[in-house]
Amino acid sequence: MKAWKQGRSLLDEGRAAEAVEVFTRARTFDPDAPSLVGWQARALAAAGDPAGALREVDAWLATHPGDPTLVYNRACYRARTGDLRGAHDDLAIILPGRDTLIAQARSDPDLADVDLTGIVEERAPHVTVTGEQGSVLLGDLWDLSLEIGLERELPLSVTYEGDEPGIFVPVRVVDERTSGDAGVVRTLSFSLLAVGGGEGQMGPWKVQVGASRPITTGASAVRWKVVAPSGMAAPSAMPDLLAAAFPLPREVLADRETPSAATWGDRLLVVHAAGDRVEVTEAATLEPALRMEIREGDQIRRLAVAWRWAPDARGAQVKISRAGAPVLDTQVVR
Repeated sequence: MKAWKQGRSLLDEGRAAEAVEVFTRARTFDPDAPSLVGWQARALAAAGDPAGALREVDAWLATHPGDPTLVYNRACYRARTGDLRGAHDDLAIILPGRDTLIAQARSDPDLADVDLTGIVEERAPHVTVTGEQGSVLLGDLWDLSLEIGLERELPLSVTYEGDEPGIFVPVRVVDERTSGDAGVVRTLSFSLLAVGGGEGQMGPWKVQVGASRPITTGASAVRWKVVAPSGMAAPSAMPDLLAAAFPLPREVLADRETPSAATWGDRLLVVHAAGDRVEVTEAATLEPALRMEIREGDQIRRLAVAWRWAPDARGAQVKISRAGAPVLDTQVVR
């Protein structure tokens, strides 16, 4: 017990090599104690020798199989030494049915590259859809939001499956992410410009999470009504029907540099920081543009504007300046 306390104290002080010596000596007196094996391995890993840590745990498990803590530790050391398949196999033994250990594995940086698909059964996302109540006037904005509760951060797609209303132009989508003990919540807030009169429902939707073994759930529809008084003209905007797949800013902007400009489908996409000044060849694009924001708390982390190309446009000149200084000047070819 004295040696165990001494070794722990040395580890806390960052003196991992000395801790290795203490735990190694302690094991000569109690070679079958799993806790000492675990601490000796932890000290070896902290001293920069994860391969040595793996050897010690591996040797102990060869004669004492099944200890969940040491099997978990071996998975970590295997992952750190590049054996992701071995780490996966270890986790497949101990994770099913152990919610606390599953949560630990999902947040453990040592296991970040280990695919838990097939080991842990993901729960379907919880989806809540809300739309602004009442009527909206032709030319005004109608707000719609999807709140999607996930166990953890996963690839996400939202597909619109309802009848195409054809009278809304999406002009803004905000992607907010919050996390807590209950998991991750993605809130997608859409602002839709009403360019025609009528009433109906928006939805339903299909929400899919995961990539290799995706889980799908449905989301209900919400009612809408656009009032168009007699003689009132629709906004001077080309109808832009809602796409089958809603644009999700995190997925659209995931690997794009800030600032940058490129084509995105039938649009010109410009990614920039909040506060940047953006200038685009006016004749090359059509309004209204789609503004996409990624938010964390009250802060805009990424921002993009997607303009539709004018019918005869062959490209556009994009200039971005920050605090008065130019940061991007590029030609984008359609």
